[in-house]
Amino acid sequence: MLTIEDKILEEKIKQLKKAIEIVGGKSFLDEFKNIEDLANYILKNSFKGDKIIFEIMDNEYSIEDLMKIKLDYEKNYIKNKKIYIEKITYKIKEYNTYLDSLIRKYRKNGGVEEFRSIKEEINLRYSKDINSFLLYKINTNNLCNENIYGEYLKSKKEDFINSIICNIV
Repeated sequence: MLTIEDKILEEKIKQLKKAIEIVGGKSFLDEFKNIEDLANYILKNSFKGDKIIFEIMDNEYSIEDLMKIKLDYEKNYIKNKKIYIEKITYKIKEYNTYLDSLIRKYRKNGGVEEFRSIKEEINLRYSKDINSFLLYKINTNNLCNENIYGEYLKSKKEDFINSIICNIV
C-alpha cells in the first residue's frame, strides 16, 4: 500500500487524473480506486521503461503531454466559456418557449423545482453544444455519450450549466 504524504505530489497526481479524464480516460481511471492506486501504477511502470505512457482511446500520452493538455484545456475553458454561454443563451431566448416559460416561473416563485427543471431542460436540449465545448479534447464521434464524464468533467459541466442559467435568469 502506497501512501502519499507529500501534498505537492498528491496535487500533481490529482491534476494528472483530471488530464486523463479530459482526453477521454474515464474508463482508464475506473481501474483505480483512489489516487494512491494511480501513483502506484505510475511507480510500477516507471521501473519498466524510461518513459511512462498512458494509452487512452487509441492515443498514447506521456505525463508531460497530459499536464500540458490539462493546462491548455483550462485556458480554453476560461477563454471560450463566455462565447459558448452567449451562443446557448441566444438559442434559448430565440427558439425555446418552453424553457422561457420555466424561467418566468422561476423568476416568480424562485423554487428549487423550477431551477431543476431549467437545468434538466438545458442539459437535454443543448447537450450537443455543451459537449462540443467541454469534450473538445476527446477524439470521438459519439459526443452524446455521458459515460465520458467523470468527476472533473461533471463539475465543469455543472459550472457551465449554472453559468448559462445565471445568464438567462
